[in-house]
Amino acid sequence: QPNYGGRSYAGKGSQKGDFLLNTKAAAKYTVLVEIKTPATKLLSYEKKQPKNIRNDVWLLSSHLLGAISQIQVNARTWNLDSQKPENVRKLENKSIYTIEPKGILIIGNTAEFMQNESIISCFESYRRNINNPKILTFDELFERINSILKIFEK
Repeated sequence: QPNYGGRSYAGKGSQKGDFLLNTKAAAKYTVLVEIKTPATKLLSYEKKQPKNIRNDVWLLSSHLLGAISQIQVNARTWNLDSQKPENVRKLENKSIYTIEPKGILIIGNTAEFMQNESIISCFESYRRNINNPKILTFDELFERINSILKIFEK
């Protein structure tokens, strides 16, 4: 569990995340990964129904929005903290650099959308237009891994 920094002079307020990883290439870049659960709701509900606030506009859950904010704040903090000389030395010795770190959020399951095209469009439009983090659901991640494994089975 990485500590991204953010401590006050009193030593409180440290920001922690789930994983601090790096890309794989000659020059590597840091990536922050936050993982919630497959059961984490992506939508807000009212009387057990997804909350529709206008025609084809669905209210996203506080869990999703909070997770996005969390990883964005952690990325900003790590971007600053990674520039401390001791962190630069440790990372650059491994050819790892931090330049506006990318975030990946793994959360929820698209089965929650109940094949409702309006909900699917609303969610997909939102996540395609958010710059950081990249949002993946557990079922999407499972299918990606499954596809990769099938390649190796041949």
